Amino acid sequence: MNKWMRLLVSGLLGAGCSHATSNGSAGTRLGRGTVVVQGTAVRAIARGPVLIHAYVASAGGTLHHTPALTGTEADCLDQAAMADTRSELVADRRLAMAVPEGHLACFMADRPIELLWHAHAHGVDVSDQAPPTVAAR
Repeated sequence: MNKWMRLLVSGLLGAGCSHATSNGSAGTRLGRGTVVVQGTAVRAIARGPVLIHAYVASAGGTLHHTPALTGTEADCLDQAAMADTRSELVADRRLAMAVPEGHLACFMADRPIELLWHAHAHGVDVSDQAPPTVAAR
């Protein structure tokens, strides 16, 4: 019994330590983060061009993108951009949003919620460029 337990633990440790990496530019991960808000809040997440994948455990909050005039959360309050690009976050579902170059991805919530996100290169060849600015929170 003890021999089998050691074998099982060794196998699990070996499997946990192995992983694959990708060095292709089409799916290059540029950043990731967690945004935790305690009430009504607006957060700038990432500057385009990126593809954002976002997840919430409980329904609530929205993602949208807006022209990055200042690159701050003040840009996220553009009402016209919110109306045109807003997507509701659904519990236990991943939301994918393409953020064009010159735009800023924004998260808005009106109650306590936690957002998990990561960004991938989208629509550009990043092999010889510095990556777009990504704000991890």
